[in-house]
Amino acid sequence: MKKMIFGLAALASLATLATTVESSNTFGVLKLMSPDKETAICVPWVKVGTGGAINPDSLVLTSNLKAGDKLYAFGKNAGDNVTYKWTLSEPGTSWGTSATTIGGTTAGAASASTYTINRGLGLLLVREGTGWDENTLAQTPIYLYGQYAELASNEKTTTCPVSTTKALSTLIAPPSTAAVDLNKLSFAGAVKNDMIMTQLGTTYYYTYPVTDQGKGDELKWCRMSQLNDNDTIYWVVTDVTIPAGRGAWYIARKRTAGEVAQTSGVTITWAN
Repeated sequence: MKKMIFGLAALASLATLATTVESSNTFGVLKLMSPDKETAICVPWVKVGTGGAINPDSLVLTSNLKAGDKLYAFGKNAGDNVTYKWTLSEPGTSWGTSATTIGGTTAGAASASTYTINRGLGLLLVREGTGWDENTLAQTPIYLYGQYAELASNEKTTTCPVSTTKALSTLIAPPSTAAVDLNKLSFAGAVKNDMIMTQLGTTYYYTYPVTDQGKGDELKWCRMSQLNDNDTIYWVVTDVTIPAGRGAWYIARKRTAGEVAQTSGVTITWAN
């Protein structure tokens, strides 16, 4: 996975239009390779020019996608229960002026050019248009682009909701282009048997158990590992990361009333 944080190549053509071009903006392009049909992606930047919250049309390049590909947003903030789905009509065009609303209580359509997504959450790109196969998925990059900006105070944390009746899932993503070690972040309100699910060819489930190897009661994110079906399952604390450019599902298990009384959600701190 190659990362490029520099001016958009297309902007170089501006030099032919003026003797001097000055800009205080820093633009970013992320080339993301994924062999998967479904790829959870991060939202690392703000909108080019305005510097405000970014929208799908300003983040996900469509020129190397296919008609019928879909993009999902799971609420503008963690805890929203409305899913929006945009379907690409033609490569290189907008994601569309309207979206299918799935679930939740909010009715109506949302334009991919005006709907905004907060950093700290993720989007789900589903490449299911005609022409995708195992080889083309693995060889075709996904491009994200935008404008770099320091994280605002409200973007340094993401809060995932919890419930006393069921497990709740939130699509989270680091608000940056770097891989993130889960055990270097703060998860206030996380409890044993919460899970984080990432996908990179193979799906990994990271749990948050109490260590059971004489190391005290410190909670650590651990990846389940076994060599084959006959081997003992054990927990590995190393390589517990959200890969660069990716998102992940935070699955908050069903809480007891006492646990909810202590905290109304799980707050992830991405940066100080």
